[in-house]
Amino acid sequence: MQIQATSLNRLGDRVWHYKNGKFILKIISAILALLLFGIPQISLAQTSYECVCRGGGNLYFSYTPFSNFWSQPQIWVDQISKAPSGVGSDWQNRDSLQPGQCAWLDRSMQPNEPNRIVIPVNYNQFSISWQQGTVRAISSELSYIHNLQDNNKFQSFFVYNDRRGNFIVTQIGGMR
Repeated sequence: MQIQATSLNRLGDRVWHYKNGKFILKIISAILALLLFGIPQISLAQTSYECVCRGGGNLYFSYTPFSNFWSQPQIWVDQISKAPSGVGSDWQNRDSLQPGQCAWLDRSMQPNEPNRIVIPVNYNQFSISWQQGTVRAISSELSYIHNLQDNNKFQSFFVYNDRRGNFIVTQIGGMR
């Protein structure tokens, strides 16, 4: 009888090790998945760069509640033109921008760079009304839209290229 009890204890130990081994294997797998997939996302976070746009021109605005690249509402600024040179670190060359043109601080935008700026907005920030294609009223948090409609105003955005034809805004910059 004692031999059977010992055998059962050994068998029980084997079952316990097997079950805990599977549990430990799952934990190790989860950690490896985080290391392989989670950390690269953090280390590959997009770097944003400041671009400056002059209002007016052929800029076209549209609103979408969601898209393939963002789950929250967005304002799309389409048909941006690319200025032939940068505006300078202190925007000293901003007057070289024609209405509807955008440029980086240090250089012009390249032909292969997007022609659309996507601005994610929060439902709480968003209030807009328009009539016959013209924006008539907009919430104060979105004053940059007013700036982009005025030929005499300049608005900056911090953006990154999502490699799908869009500049994604991470921060609204200054206005002059």
